[in-house]
Amino acid sequence: MIRIDEINGNIQGKMDETIQEIKAVFGNEPLDEYAVDKLADLFKVKLNLRMGNLTEEEAASGIRNIDNCTVVKECMFVSEWDDGCVIKTWAGYNIETGQVYPEEAQSLPGKGAALEEEYIDIVLNGRLERKNVCPECHGYTLVTYPDEHCSPVTECPGCGYEED
Repeated sequence: MIRIDEINGNIQGKMDETIQEIKAVFGNEPLDEYAVDKLADLFKVKLNLRMGNLTEEEAASGIRNIDNCTVVKECMFVSEWDDGCVIKTWAGYNIETGQVYPEEAQSLPGKGAALEEEYIDIVLNGRLERKNVCPECHGYTLVTYPDEHCSPVTECPGCGYEED
């Protein structure tokens, strides 16, 4: 039977090896806080990929988002239709304003199909997040915050749409 302290020792040993490899790449100069954060996010993406929590495509997008120093990050814009059609296209997502900039979709739903749901999937800080897109303007993600009575309010920062 394997004991917990043996597992922890093995993990600590592998972590020490990894730190030595990082030192070999960056030298003995201290890493600034930003570089350490980027390394931590990279580890999260790689571990989530390894554990099956991210697809290869999502992991690649997450790594690109780590290297992207602007407020507009890469995400997948998804629309689901009542005829069973699911359309995915790459998009930009402004993490400060919530605005979404989808590329033109390569396919269309069936004639007369009604839109059921729109959302973005984005890998930030090594984790996959799903954010619902406004059903009115289709250009912003919905934001939830507490009102004066601490009840949740969900609205669109772009057009002011409020969910019931």
